[in-house]
Amino acid sequence: MEIRYAPTAEDWEHADRLRPRSAWNVFQFILTFAPFGLVGLMLISEEGDLTTGLVFLGIAFAIAFAGYEVPRLQRRRQIRSMPYATEERIYELDQKGVKASTSFFKVQYEWGAFTGYRETDGLFVLFSSPYQVGPWFPKRRMPPEQVAELRRLLETKLPARALSR
Repeated sequence: MEIRYAPTAEDWEHADRLRPRSAWNVFQFILTFAPFGLVGLMLISEEGDLTTGLVFLGIAFAIAFAGYEVPRLQRRRQIRSMPYATEERIYELDQKGVKASTSFFKVQYEWGAFTGYRETDGLFVLFSSPYQVGPWFPKRRMPPEQVAELRRLLETKLPARALSR
């Protein structure tokens, strides 16, 4: 089966959302967000300094916002700077594996290179490790028969990954 598409910014964003979160990043977030939030709440609730408490809460929410939004902005900037980000890709999938090509690269994967896959409303995503998104295929560029064929192929070759996050 052959899949051709030129990724859009929305495709990249959708695939990026499926990237597993690093436990270390979650730990760092909790380590910084929780103390500021707790100190702020304690100062507000226990006849402490209301202004200082609100400042601590503001810092906690700024950390939360930055912890979520800054990495997304960095990834968007990285994608915009990649010369091949929106170039058409050609994928050939068969019983042996996946061949991918653009004018920038040609690569061939055997099915053993992937640890699993995930299907969402808009994408099929292959994982090259529990922490790394590999090739992905937007359903918008595939007729329903091809979606069903790809689903069957992936079900026979790779374990499905849960969608919980």
